Amino acid sequence: MDFLRRLLRKQHNEHPIELRQLHAALKAHHRSARIEADHIRLDNGVCVRTQLIETHAFSNGGVRTATATLTSHGTAFPDGLYEYQHASGADVESALHNGFDTWARTDLVAILDALAVQPEHCTTMELDLPSDAKQGPRCRQVVFGPTARYAASPAAEEADHGFCPCCLFTNSRAAFQSSLAAEGVLGIRIFVNRDSDGEFTADCRVNGQDHPEALPLLIEYARSWPGEGNEFRKQYVVIRDKP
Repeated sequence: MDFLRRLLRKQHNEHPIELRQLHAALKAHHRSARIEADHIRLDNGVCVRTQLIETHAFSNGGVRTATATLTSHGTAFPDGLYEYQHASGADVESALHNGFDTWARTDLVAILDALAVQPEHCTTMELDLPSDAKQGPRCRQVVFGPTARYAASPAAEEADHGFCPCCLFTNSRAAFQSSLAAEGVLGIRIFVNRDSDGEFTADCRVNGQDHPEALPLLIEYARSWPGEGNEFRKQYVVIRDKP
């Protein structure tokens, strides 16, 4: 009976698998972080909460998972930046780790640079805004996170200047005028895909909310890609007031 009580206590106190895999992914990228109750706190005060939304087992083996993260900072973005992670692996544990590993390599880099006075790893773009009835002139800054790209049949030569960190955003910029003029910090997920049949799909979210205005612009941009076959490009960017 005592053994059963200890076992139940251990199971009750153990952190959820998604929180443990997020912590492991951060450690793998040399991010100093600790688990506190239901979240992870980095040394710079960034707090990350995560939720396992669903798992799906494939009939031929392997698992697909979907998670969500809410990343907040007490002064910079107290309400948090909400985003989803989709990944697959041999089992739930590896699929979760793969999803959080990608998040740590891409999204988190942009988020951490958006906390710095001078971003260290990301390219930036600035837009000066005129005075309005609420406040004086200010400068909005776009922090371009690392890009992710896959091409089944890469083109031998890139058209124009190829694919740089600003391409996804600048080719759909007209859809983000309200985000550029807004207040506070916004996280934007941009994704566009060309399948093996030459059909195009796109996805865009602002702080986790669907942003359909960007989709036709992203698809139009994707039509200019050289080569053929399956290819996707995605990125996470952060918009903030320049310090």
